[in-house]
Amino acid sequence: MAMKNRSFGPKGRESLPDVLQSLGNHIVYAEGEKTEPLYVESVKIAIAENYGLESRKISIETVPESGGRNTSGLFEYAKKDYRKRIRGKQHFDGVWIFFDKDDFPKDRFDNTIQAVWSMNCKRSFDQDKGGNTDKYGARWWPCWSNESFEIWPIYHFENLSSALSRERYIEKINESLRNHGVNEEYCKNHTRIHQLLKKGKGRLDVAIKNSKKHAPEALNNTAENPSTGIFYFAEFFKRYIEKK
Repeated sequence: MAMKNRSFGPKGRESLPDVLQSLGNHIVYAEGEKTEPLYVESVKIAIAENYGLESRKISIETVPESGGRNTSGLFEYAKKDYRKRIRGKQHFDGVWIFFDKDDFPKDRFDNTIQAVWSMNCKRSFDQDKGGNTDKYGARWWPCWSNESFEIWPIYHFENLSSALSRERYIEKINESLRNHGVNEEYCKNHTRIHQLLKKGKGRLDVAIKNSKKHAPEALNNTAENPSTGIFYFAEFFKRYIEKK
């Protein structure tokens, strides 16, 4: 039975503006131990700064213990940890799985994308959740990267349709930043990735648009290289990140 109208987010959440209360509670499982969690944290910081809050009051929780696992191992860990939290009376509106292809077989990678989608087995008409949810009312999202997270920053500047080496991805990001007068460089351990891209005139709406051009095939079990599902995360939180 789905739990409704319950919130187990950070203390003091009831004092947040209505728009942030509608954001709901979210949990993030990431294969990477640094880059993806740091990106999520940078998004939390952006939302908090828009509303004059501390980032800890933004209910997007990353799970450090999920890092360092391979693609299928991450998904299995997420399911186990999520069920444990549900038994502990927590409630979530969104479950986000961040993972890279790395060197794993393509069929295992694509199957993980489909497995994440398959968690949404209950019919729902909550537009904010994007459609179907699991039986507890949470929407599961596969935030894949083929092959690496860095394709997402690149899409803020250009529509890249040919695969590159991982080193070249980082070089291209920094080339774009320098072209916009930013002396600071991107690296995997950067603590404010979203802010750095914005500083370099990287546009979130452009990144979402470019990502979508390569995403449809992923829904048919073939995530092309390059492509990423991180745009789902960005699109969901965009209205909170880019406060008018």
